[in-house]
Amino acid sequence: MEFSQNFSVNEVVSFLKEKILVTSEIEHMIQKEQINGQTLLDLNDSDLRTLGFSTIRAVKEMQRLIMQCKNEANGPSVMLCLEEPPFANLHGKILQFSGGCDVIGHLNENGYLRRRDQKIFTNICVEILVSEAVKRGYKKNYPPSALKVDLAKSIVEEFPKLKLKLEGTTGYGHYYDPLRGSGFIENKLKTLRKQMAIEDKMYKKQKRSHSTYASSSSFESSEDADTSGSTVELDASLLEDDSPILKKIKWLKETTPNKDNKAEIYNIMKESHDYRRLEIQLKPMTLTDILEKYPRFCDAYEGGLIDCEFEMNYPECKKFMEIFPPLIQKILKMDQDCVQCDDDGLKSLLVLSKILPPLNTKGRKGQEQWALFKFQGAGCNVGYYAETRPPSLRQPFLLVIGPKSHPEEFFLILDKKVVPVGNSSLLAFYRLFASFWIFGIEYYEKLATFFNFFEAILFGMDPKPSVASLLAALDFV
Repeated sequence: MEFSQNFSVNEVVSFLKEKILVTSEIEHMIQKEQINGQTLLDLNDSDLRTLGFSTIRAVKEMQRLIMQCKNEANGPSVMLCLEEPPFANLHGKILQFSGGCDVIGHLNENGYLRRRDQKIFTNICVEILVSEAVKRGYKKNYPPSALKVDLAKSIVEEFPKLKLKLEGTTGYGHYYDPLRGSGFIENKLKTLRKQMAIEDKMYKKQKRSHSTYASSSSFESSEDADTSGSTVELDASLLEDDSPILKKIKWLKETTPNKDNKAEIYNIMKESHDYRRLEIQLKPMTLTDILEKYPRFCDAYEGGLIDCEFEMNYPECKKFMEIFPPLIQKILKMDQDCVQCDDDGLKSLLVLSKILPPLNTKGRKGQEQWALFKFQGAGCNVGYYAETRPPSLRQPFLLVIGPKSHPEEFFLILDKKVVPVGNSSLLAFYRLFASFWIFGIEYYEKLATFFNFFEAILFGMDPKPSVASLLAALDFV
């Protein structure tokens, strides 16, 4: 059965059943949401999960199938009939546009594109792409996937400094990723399509009702890396009331940590790990509930048990203290105007929060870093501050004691609980990052791109376009 944009809802169901495994729940959702042939082409990752494609593999299979359908819908490409490659001499073509010389000059001189330069560069490249597509008979602002891939490849071939050298990536996916339908190129095309008159648009997306199904996290994982921490099969009998591990958990809760019982506390945390992980997954526990049942997360060994839990949940995750420190000086070179700070580790984190743009949010620029760090002077009553913090201050966050120029001590604030995390800015941040994962907390929306940087370097997750662009730039700084 060949795909057609004119498929009815029932024909879409029949087509998908021929190509992939479609459960009765997915079939029901397709019928409910009235997914016809045109709407199918416009589905994104979030839409697929709403329809019931809940596993990474199922989503990836549908992404590939949708890309194949888009290529079929665009008809046979006449690109092969033209002798000259569509983006031959891309460098020269960019120089012909206003701003092109300045952008390429900065790239050659500094090895990366600033955010405003990246925007100009992308705008020029997409204008070239649309022109080439129209020459080949495609509708304006609707170039085929193959042509978008050609442009993305041409960009990193002609400008090697823009190529992403992250293991497991194509190197050009931040410009266009055909499987995810994302990247700088696709984002710009979507903006252009929004500005088109309705009658000129190729796909008219139907309005849908909201579904109660939603992913429990604010990130996307790569296909090959099991980083969710929730797919390992656990024994539900662990949660029975007479489970022998409960006595050890009771001892753990009632025992004050000290240097003499440190080894025993760590051992029992490891022994009770499967129970705790299953309990957090299956029981409706708030962060406060978790910390009250397992108070040693808050008061033992400067947050060391948070490290232990994270490493047990995600054994394949790379070591933060091995991966990030070599990047610090490179990151600092990306912004010479950041706040004065003697702690290069903290300063590099502030730079990252400044140069990685927030997602779809409004408000003053430059505030993102203060959702990560709150600075207070020496003598601050940390417990009182955690209890009375401004309601607008999202959490978890790090309370930093001392001036910005010379921080002295760090505290992780978790739901009005205070966790002393020592005087190392990097270890304190690592424990902040780990707390989101082990307690199942979603990132503050403004900082999703910022945290995606660490997902990419630690877990090997797909970087967002702005993160991939930064990672590519760091190779040449």
